[in-house]
Amino acid sequence: MEKVEQGFHSGCPPHHLPEAQEITFANQRSQIFVTTPAKFGQLTPATVQEIFRFRHILITGLDHPNTKFDRDTLLRLGSLEALRVVQSLWLLD
Repeated sequence: MEKVEQGFHSGCPPHHLPEAQEITFANQRSQIFVTTPAKFGQLTPATVQEIFRFRHILITGLDHPNTKFDRDTLLRLGSLEALRVVQSLWLLD
């Protein structure tokens, strides 16, 4: 837990900082872009891809009462046996 808390700023995790909601990535402390469904819906596909080049995207305030985080739900995304390649420019620094 100590290593996790080393990344905190004044006791706050980086994704809770206001800068985590900024579209332009300029040395933010958070590797997570945080937004709401309404704001996410206003982003162009190019902007979403640019954000996703450097950070994960977390959309807060979504209501999905019928969706569980289980095997059946994950299967909707594709085969659980398939190899997934994830790339990030952040790793190149």
